[in-house]
Amino acid sequence: LVRLGIWPLLILLIVSILRVVFPVELPFTAILRSRIWYPKLYAVWMHEVFLAGVSVNVLTILTGVSILIGLVLLGRFAWRVMRGWSYIRTLELDTICDERAEAMLRAIVEETKPGQRYRLIISPWLSVPAMTGLFRPIILLPEAATKLPEEGMQYILRHEWVHFLHKDMFMKLAAELLCCAMWWNPFAYLLRHEVERVLELRCDKTVVSKLDRQE
Repeated sequence: LVRLGIWPLLILLIVSILRVVFPVELPFTAILRSRIWYPKLYAVWMHEVFLAGVSVNVLTILTGVSILIGLVLLGRFAWRVMRGWSYIRTLELDTICDERAEAMLRAIVEETKPGQRYRLIISPWLSVPAMTGLFRPIILLPEAATKLPEEGMQYILRHEWVHFLHKDMFMKLAAELLCCAMWWNPFAYLLRHEVERVLELRCDKTVVSKLDRQE
């Protein structure tokens, strides 16, 4: 994850899902026969039940329920995103002006991606720095961070800006959508947790890579 990022792993998972949806047998495939357990499981899946006068098998019902739960989770995620944007707009109304922080961030942007549009929101209601936005980044900075020495605030702003440069929000979005699609798989949630952790560590590594040993 640190060397190649999250995309190879996500591509592997997407291909795995496609392999389930479109079962294509390759010439070198070795079939492992199951003469006891799989036939019993298959019999349960294919068992016909009547719903509203229509005969459907258990597998169809389970598939429908799984898709329905995935759509509900997707809707909940979309609702959380909209609430987040509403909260950011509220913070923007009371944003604090700090010329030092704005000058620092402006210099960082011009150094790494000149001309990129962005917003800096400083608020006493924030407890930790954050970055949001897929195409036009918004840097969220607690008011307490503006009282740090220049070096400390410089590192915080660089860390959050690197999230945008690395397109980390796209990776987090992909991990969230994967959890919605594979809600029944505990490893999907573990992957989401690891993605967030690794992305934070990668940002720190990027920032400190340009510092000397003492810094």
